[in-house]
Amino acid sequence: MSLFVVKAGAHDTLQDAGRMGYAHMGINHNGAMDLPALFTANALVANPLRTVAIEFVFPAPVVQFNADAIIALSGADFGALLNDKPLPILKTIIVKSGSTLRFSKPLIGRYGYLALYGGFNVPSWLGSQSTNVKIGMGGYNGRRLQNGDVLDFITEISLVSETKIMPWFSKPGNTNTPIISVLAGPEWDWLSPQAQTNFLHQSFRIQPQSDRMGILLQAHELQKIQHQELLSSGVANGTVQLLPNGQLIVLMADRQTTGGYPRIATVAGFHLGNLAQAASQSHITFALTSPEEAEGSWITLYNDSMKLLQAVKWQVAPYIFKTN
Repeated sequence: MSLFVVKAGAHDTLQDAGRMGYAHMGINHNGAMDLPALFTANALVANPLRTVAIEFVFPAPVVQFNADAIIALSGADFGALLNDKPLPILKTIIVKSGSTLRFSKPLIGRYGYLALYGGFNVPSWLGSQSTNVKIGMGGYNGRRLQNGDVLDFITEISLVSETKIMPWFSKPGNTNTPIISVLAGPEWDWLSPQAQTNFLHQSFRIQPQSDRMGILLQAHELQKIQHQELLSSGVANGTVQLLPNGQLIVLMADRQTTGGYPRIATVAGFHLGNLAQAASQSHITFALTSPEEAEGSWITLYNDSMKLLQAVKWQVAPYIFKTN
């Protein structure tokens, strides 16, 4: 029972919800760039929401299933083809052994997810199966997937006569929103009043150098009224740092654990996935939100994923054969 990587994509790694509790030791959080998309894919295959999945960008991988499998695709839509027939995202798919999955073209988004019922059989490191490429730990041998890799399944399902697209589905998330909610950061008051206004009203262009470490933004330079040196301090997923050249970087899943640039804002958790999926050279704007609204929106998002998981669970059960 396995998935065979026929042709690796540009950046395919195994990611779950991240490695928490080790930032004080300088160990990156890692995990999915679009956590809501990971939750959705796992819910559609009746997995716990934090289960490890394959995260990929375009060019995306070509993979072959060496056993029957229950899968779901979420996040970016790259024109999936199963045995050269169009395959929808955000639906539960029962795949026949020997089937080949490939992707034809980028349609929307930057990060796609392939979830498998039961998950992939890879070791956990410090409580997470997420890949930390920088230090070569977690995921599949601590690295990106390569041609010829074999990912073993944990769970076997009963034999099916043909591929089936099941009737249940998830509604697409609002990945196209150009307005990203943020909370004021510890050094928000270091900006001049005019710079604060500009931050909330100007448009920022996403730079092509953006990656899993951070999303670089270009706009008119933001001016500080405080020019003191900042001691290196802890940073979080979504921290918006003001660089010396007046431009911004939003720290993401593979970020460092501390930083010495002013933290003028933090992207609200329920919008981090939207930011991760925004296309290179596209434009976004920021809007301030309150901690209460940010927390409430995240709880709603998580609860919606849990409801989907519970709805799918009993429908997947008849196809389960055994668990090793």
